[in-house]
Amino acid sequence: MLAIPQGTRYQVYNPASTRAIGGGRFERDPFAGNTLPASRLDAVGLNLVRLFPAPNIEGRNDGSNNHFYVDVRKQDYNTHLGRFDHQFREGHRLFFRIHNYDWRSGQDRYGSPQGRFNTRSARKGLALDDVFLLSPTLVLNLRYGFTYGDMGEVRDTQGIDLTTLGFSRNLTSLLDPARTTVPRVRMGPYSPLSEWNNGDGANSSFTHTILANISQSRGAHSFRYGFDGRLYRGFGTRTPLANSPDLNYSNAFTRGPLDNSPQSPIGGELASMLLGIPDGQMDRTATSAFQDRYVGLFVQDDWRVNNKLTVNVGLRYELEVPITERFDRLVAGYDFPKANPIEAQARAVYARNPLPELSAADFRATGGLTFVGKDGRGRSPFRGEKNNFLPRIGLAYKLGSRSVVRAGYGIYYDSLGVNKTTAQQTGFSQSTPIRASLDNGLTFVATNANPFPQGLIDARGAAGGLTTSLGQGFTFYDPNQKHAYPQRWSLVVGRAAHAAGSGVDRAGVHGQPGYPVGSDARFQCVAESVSEYFSRPR
Repeated sequence: MLAIPQGTRYQVYNPASTRAIGGGRFERDPFAGNTLPASRLDAVGLNLVRLFPAPNIEGRNDGSNNHFYVDVRKQDYNTHLGRFDHQFREGHRLFFRIHNYDWRSGQDRYGSPQGRFNTRSARKGLALDDVFLLSPTLVLNLRYGFTYGDMGEVRDTQGIDLTTLGFSRNLTSLLDPARTTVPRVRMGPYSPLSEWNNGDGANSSFTHTILANISQSRGAHSFRYGFDGRLYRGFGTRTPLANSPDLNYSNAFTRGPLDNSPQSPIGGELASMLLGIPDGQMDRTATSAFQDRYVGLFVQDDWRVNNKLTVNVGLRYELEVPITERFDRLVAGYDFPKANPIEAQARAVYARNPLPELSAADFRATGGLTFVGKDGRGRSPFRGEKNNFLPRIGLAYKLGSRSVVRAGYGIYYDSLGVNKTTAQQTGFSQSTPIRASLDNGLTFVATNANPFPQGLIDARGAAGGLTTSLGQGFTFYDPNQKHAYPQRWSLVVGRAAHAAGSGVDRAGVHGQPGYPVGSDARFQCVAESVSEYFSRPR
């Protein structure tokens, strides 16, 4: 599966021969015969190579595509459902339902024993529904529901002692022995080693739902009023980048003859691994415990105007309380105008060699990450909205005895809650990059055996303030983000195969009109059904 091909395009250069040649450039000598001397091979690199499966097909001339594997997966799942119904008296009935779904899968990624991992998915829930007939024209329906979901994954190598592969005690002292795995190894176009799907750990969630609906009939009108309350909680404990180094080898020090020469199509990354020149990162990963609450109120009128026309009009109001994290481990946003604490130092450095386009006097270093619960900020990265009204209207009109025209319109708001928002925990999760060399390859400070000679960068949480993650990438949400929404409308002409009954049913819930009563509506002509989606920045 692994090979360094021959030819000028694939020449590997000796990192130990790196020398400065002026003008900020560095030069290297090629390995004779494009062969790595045995005396230069790194013990960890050799052990990692041995974990890859051997070639089993001829492949291409450059050594790629030389391994075929069958993606064999064993999957087991069980589903259980139970329901109990009881009628206490005329006009009062109840049902109780429970369900359980359990799915487990074992996967062998890329045909390597070190690529095996097990995935599980659990879905559990219950529902309680109680219906009261309060009067001949008034019905109360109360419901409670609970759902729980869990998606977990673990690599088969969890618990390995990395010193058996040649890694140093300096590295293993940074790891949790119970969670340590064979590192994920990536080398450009080569297939990775110890890959995962979603990462070691689990994401889980549960939802409590309370519904109350009242249905009332008054002549030609059928009214419905309701309350919809939900509590969402989500938990994230996926930590693959904290369980072992994530080794992503490059050809930064094996290309040549200059440090900016074009890289070879394949082989340079493998040479870096065999020579013991690491690249990649490792994280201190925070867990998350999210929560948000939702309240919906609605009123709806199904009005049977006459035997030909039924109109459905409704209005819904939704309030989603912005998400919070149990221990306030969240980025709140970015303070663009505020001076960063390093501004004075940055201005002094810039003044030594300013650009013609920007004078030293005009140079500024402003902005930085902010955190929830700090400096007067609330516990959520979002300010939230309180004006989300959702109108719905539909109608059904009977054309003769066999045809009906149906139309509907409605607005629907999306969520910014647990099910749609990823925790941004910069500062609470901290990445430490592997820096093999600090002087462009003249000397090397990190090795395969000890890729983090200075240890890992501490995760300071919000203590770093505006200096958090300086020089590194990060993500933050716009505190003024609004809920996106689609507007949906439809116009449908339906024609029955046989004569319709005497009337038309209600126009339909949420703007979805109904069918001719008593008809066999086998033929429909949809004039148009359009959905427009708006993301609404302030």
